[in-house]
Amino acid sequence: RKAVVQEMAKSARFAEARMHHAIALTDHEIEMQFSALCLDLPDGTTCIAFRGTDNTIVGWREDFNMSYQTRVPAQEAATLYLTRAAELSNRPLRIVGHSKGGNLAVYAASCVSKKVQKRIESIWSYDGPGMNREMSQSDGFGRIREKIRSYIPQTSIIGLLMDYYEPYTVVHSTASGISQHDPMTWQIYGPQFETLETIDHTAVVTRDTLHEWLQNSSPEQRADFVDTLFRLGDTTKAT
Repeated sequence: RKAVVQEMAKSARFAEARMHHAIALTDHEIEMQFSALCLDLPDGTTCIAFRGTDNTIVGWREDFNMSYQTRVPAQEAATLYLTRAAELSNRPLRIVGHSKGGNLAVYAASCVSKKVQKRIESIWSYDGPGMNREMSQSDGFGRIREKIRSYIPQTSIIGLLMDYYEPYTVVHSTASGISQHDPMTWQIYGPQFETLETIDHTAVVTRDTLHEWLQNSSPEQRADFVDTLFRLGDTTKAT
């Protein structure tokens, strides 16, 4: 990835972008995995980018915690990071993220002050899970709803969880199943994504099954399931 960034710095499209205030935090005690950075773009805007889940068990634990917790530590960190990033300049803001990062982008944009929200030009979620019901019905989310741009692959699973974002754009991926979550499999033609008209049948069945589980189980039941799953993993001492 470092080599990719170095090549991007040589390109006409990205050479003038300035990356700053990168942060990466993993805290096992509070079950948080969080990473973000700012990019000052040549068009005069600042892009605040939130990274998705890494390959740590604590990162995946936090993802599963979203199924029963009102908010997780990374969401609170994202809100604070966006607030601080907005204080660095008066530039218009673009908020972006992939996977959990997409959720963090929308969550943070929903929770910052009205003053910061007015500076947000757009929020881009790349196969990021949706909001829980409490957040999706909040006033803060309502103020930024029309600014959300959601992109998902044709067999999306992650991007159709909880109260996901509509309308969404379906991007053609060359992978299959959950592997389509990797954006490096998403196809690009010229400066645009190669798009499809709709998600496929597998995505519809998976979406409906997961939504039925979320609707017909209590937060306590989901918490028991997640805790048991990760306690089994803890016995291996893997990180």
